[in-house]
Amino acid sequence: MTRIRVTVVEVSFFLASGLHAQSPNWRSEMEKGDAMRLAGNPSGAAELYRNAIKIFEQPRADPLALASAWNSLATMQVELNRPTEARQNFEHALAETEKAAGRNSVAFAQMLLSFSGNYVRQGQYAKAEQQIREAIAIMKVLVPSGSISLALARSYLSETLLWQKQYAEAGAVLEQAVVVFEKQPARGQTEFGMCLNNLGLVRGAQGRGPEAIRAFKEALSVLEAQSGSDSAVLLHVLNNLAVEELRAGNFTESAALFSRALQIADTHPNTAPVVSAILANYAHCLKKMGHKQEAKSLEARAGQARKERAISTGFGYTVDVATLRSK
Repeated sequence: MTRIRVTVVEVSFFLASGLHAQSPNWRSEMEKGDAMRLAGNPSGAAELYRNAIKIFEQPRADPLALASAWNSLATMQVELNRPTEARQNFEHALAETEKAAGRNSVAFAQMLLSFSGNYVRQGQYAKAEQQIREAIAIMKVLVPSGSISLALARSYLSETLLWQKQYAEAGAVLEQAVVVFEKQPARGQTEFGMCLNNLGLVRGAQGRGPEAIRAFKEALSVLEAQSGSDSAVLLHVLNNLAVEELRAGNFTESAALFSRALQIADTHPNTAPVVSAILANYAHCLKKMGHKQEAKSLEARAGQARKERAISTGFGYTVDVATLRSK
């Protein structure tokens, strides 16, 4: 069985612009927290989000603003591998969102999507799927069928379905999402790229290798156009494309893709989780090519990378080809 690795989905949670003007101290703490998060410092970000919560709890603030702070704190706790604390704070966020907008609201649906990432990280895919399906049911009533937000939710659903080997439905919801992204090329290009990446994984799991390769190549093209040729978000797709080329027996092409991925990773901190998979897969590729000594060195590096505690960059799945070694 091919193992798949996923990174947590983080959903942006938008607030009414008037809240910022009313609460400058809260806004400052949230913005500093966002900066810490983007700099790869989840502990520092979490502390700043806690400060924002304290500001809004005394006196009681608009529930939607407080929900945003709880959501941001919970997201950092997911990244810090504190699932119990994350779940509790997502529950706070859901409660505040319900007070502000009700259960049948886009805001509540967005919060469910964010919460689902915590369950994915814990391997509780059925629970994540349930939350995402509830979010989609809400959004189908409230937003147009061609909405980017609905396409994103379907892409997230596909991830839980992939983990549960429900490939036919995963492919169907991804095809729906792809149609929406293709009609709105100016919006959501990073998410479109990772949606195509997931479609490639579905096709690969179904044994439709040429279609998988086409999907991964299109994903790579979309992401390069959006983020540049050396962005860390390319790492997942480069790895997955390399794996599929390896399965097809295209060892030279596969090795070149793995090599490029490692070159990109060298310029970005906090990419150890995906890098460990890339190193292990590249080592297997080199063994197939007869480069056993170099493969052994990469395997040692992969083992070290697995020990490092770091936060993934980008969204989506990363394939591990450990099971291919027996083929």
